[in-house]
Amino acid sequence: MAFRIRLSPAEWQVCEDYSNKIKKKVEHNPNYTGLMESNRFFVGRAGELALGHCLRDSGVLFEETVRHDGIPDDQDFIVMNQHGQPRTINVKNTLHPRGANLMQPVSQMEKGYRCDYYFGASGTDLGPDTGIEMCIHGYIAKHEFHDRALVKQVKVQTLCYPLARLYPLESLLSMLKKS
Repeated sequence: MAFRIRLSPAEWQVCEDYSNKIKKKVEHNPNYTGLMESNRFFVGRAGELALGHCLRDSGVLFEETVRHDGIPDDQDFIVMNQHGQPRTINVKNTLHPRGANLMQPVSQMEKGYRCDYYFGASGTDLGPDTGIEMCIHGYIAKHEFHDRALVKQVKVQTLCYPLARLYPLESLLSMLKKS
C-alpha cells in the first residue's frame, strides 16, 4: 500500500526556499542528464519530507542526511535494520503528471552513487496556500533496481523502473529498527 501525505503550506515553503537556495548554487551547471527540470530541487525536497513523515509515523529510527549545498548526494536517510546494521535510502521523486518511473542515470550508479534502497515518490503541487499532495509508492533494493530496470536514453542512459512495480512499504518498514 502506498503512503499518502499532504505536506503543509509551511512545508511547501521549506521546499521552495530549499529549491531557490540550491538553484543559485548550481545555476551554471550543465543539464548533462536531461533530467533536470526547473522544479527538480523543490520536488526532491518534497519527497524527502514525505518519506521523513512516513518513517516517523511508522516508528522507524532514522537520520536525515539530505545535503543543503547543491552537491549531489547518494542517500537521503540512514536507517537501521533489526540487527542494528545501517542501511541507506535515496528518494526519487516526480511532480510530472506522466512520471511513472523511478529514474537514475546509469553513470551515477557506476560512480558509486548507490544506496541500499530506492524509494519512488510522486506528488501534486497544490500551491503555497494548500501544500503538496505526496505519495510514496514503494521501494526497491539497489541490486534489484540495477538488475531489473530498463535502460532508456533520456539525454544519457538512465535506469527506469515503474513506480507501480515497487515493493510495498510495509514489507521494508517491518524489517527496520523501531524507536
